[in-house]
Amino acid sequence: MAKKKARKTTKKKKPALTDQDVYRIFGVGTGSQALRQFISGQRRINGRFYHAIDAIFDELKGKSKGKNPKLDAAAKENEGVPGDSPGCS
Repeated sequence: MAKKKARKTTKKKKPALTDQDVYRIFGVGTGSQALRQFISGQRRINGRFYHAIDAIFDELKGKSKGKNPKLDAAAKENEGVPGDSPGCS
């Protein structure tokens, strides 16, 4: 008896969210003031992530014996992240 070939299924990609979709989901208006508040909030979240990552690097470096090039490279990448203006590096 011949085996039946399995039917290939293709996953449909979800369409990318537009700015308007994001504003609607988070319940903010589309005006420039709402956008500034949204961006300001994101900056605060990013700052918290930066400080948490920095603390993790400090702890790992303290426990690391000898040089760890991957850890050093990752820590160096994290050094230029914080800032208030667009394109911080």
